[in-house]
Amino acid sequence: MTILERLKEMQDAGGRICPRCGRWMESPITHNALSRVADIYVCPDCGMDEALRDFGRIPLPVEDWAIPQMWKEDKR
Repeated sequence: MTILERLKEMQDAGGRICPRCGRWMESPITHNALSRVADIYVCPDCGMDEALRDFGRIPLPVEDWAIPQMWKEDKR
């Protein structure tokens, strides 16, 4: 299973933590920003950051997001 599939599964199960920054997101989840990278939601601040990075063509790799970083640390 890919990182993005795991993040989507987490949100489908009711997770409300922003996968990009690790902060708590608004309820319901659809009140947040849809990521420009994947079919998952991120908090409004991360949504704005993604938009600016998209405009500047300097995306933040999914592997550098907060939740994937925590998963990486757990495997150590």
